[in-house]
Amino acid sequence: MTEIPEIRAFPLRSHPYLIIYTHDPDAVRVHRVLHTRRDIAAVLRDRI
Repeated sequence: MTEIPEIRAFPLRSHPYLIIYTHDPDAVRVHRVLHTRRDIAAVLRDRI
């Protein structure tokens, strides 16, 4: 069975960016760094 990692988001307090990432026991993988003024849902929907 293939496991799909849980996608998480972390907003930076000091800058207007949102980090989209996944993690497993061995690594944290950053998939996107998005400016918060963008339509984040549309960006993620278009990239899937």
